[in-house]
Amino acid sequence: MMRRIKILQVIGSSNIGGAERAFCSLIRYLNKERFEIYVVCPSNGPMLKEYMKYAKEVKVFNFNNWLIRLYGIFYLKRYIKRKKIDVVHTHLFSADFMGLIAARFAGVHSKIATIQGYNFSLTGKFDLRTVKNLFCSLAYRTVYRFSDKIIAVSEALKEDLEQRPGIKVCGENIEVIYNAIDQDALSHVAGIGDLRLKYAQENGVKLVGVIANFDRIKGHRTLLKAIPAVLAKERGARFIFVGDGEDKRYLERMTKKLKIEDRVIFTGTVRDARSIISACDLVVLPSLFEGLPLVLMEAMLSSKPVVASKVGGIPKLVKEGESGLLVPPKDHKRLCEAIASVLRDKDLAMAMGARGKAIVSGGAENRFNARYMTKEIEKLYESLLCLRVE
Repeated sequence: MMRRIKILQVIGSSNIGGAERAFCSLIRYLNKERFEIYVVCPSNGPMLKEYMKYAKEVKVFNFNNWLIRLYGIFYLKRYIKRKKIDVVHTHLFSADFMGLIAARFAGVHSKIATIQGYNFSLTGKFDLRTVKNLFCSLAYRTVYRFSDKIIAVSEALKEDLEQRPGIKVCGENIEVIYNAIDQDALSHVAGIGDLRLKYAQENGVKLVGVIANFDRIKGHRTLLKAIPAVLAKERGARFIFVGDGEDKRYLERMTKKLKIEDRVIFTGTVRDARSIISACDLVVLPSLFEGLPLVLMEAMLSSKPVVASKVGGIPKLVKEGESGLLVPPKDHKRLCEAIASVLRDKDLAMAMGARGKAIVSGGAENRFNARYMTKEIEKLYESLLCLRVE
């Protein structure tokens, strides 16, 4: 009997987010007869239990700060040697730093990092955060040189890795494998009626969902600036902000300053946003940067029209004027116009929703299906192991 290939998956978060859900789909659908899966991740998130369902073993480790990450390199090195790991695959930048260096020190010949977003991007505004991002960008792109292959979840991310000023990543080492959703898990949604009653108690209310953690790069501030003008056109609009994060208090203060606090609902973190998406009339994602967001795929699979920023991999997913509308980032006026146009035209919204579902649904050979994504990553594992044998 052939020995199973031992894969160590290191992920820097066990919270709820697109990267974490894509990771969970990967370890769920990896061929367990061919691969033996080990996971190292933080212990403080609700996705930990999901990871434990699909891995042979899950080890928890605190990824919080640089000193701990430095220690984590030696922790992972010992773990890799003890388990005789064949492939190390890292997800999210804190895991990249620890996992790739540890794998190099442990002598692992097959090392892969998945890049989900524009890590440490510069926004053009010079402040302490910009300085931090500059140094962190250089540090992590240096670390990527320890990997044998990098998976970028969109062509736009591949271009960023190759072209961003500073340390560049060789294009020959980058494979584009799209993020994808677990369509099997999304096939059943409950509680839609209850949510409509909870958030849309008045006749004529139209719900706009924004499902994204509260980080400045997600563009919530731009959306809040647009909301007063949207309400002037569509008085029945209500906005549901799903998520949590460092920008939440600022956003709450901003809603009060704009006098729209009765039209904006903060739900906090929701373990499963599918029912909220299904209850909404429109899903919006006004990000400044994006890789290939799962939340838009989930909205489209639920036949919802979307309005999003024309950034990153989004134009590969959302076809302008067909499955949704795309607007420039940070442009609250254009964002307002797009949201209002979809809300006022029911036929347009329905046509966009139907087209969006056609794009992301389909069999296992659809690029936005988690089973297809997993098969492509399995091929990458196999190719690296064949090179090692040669």
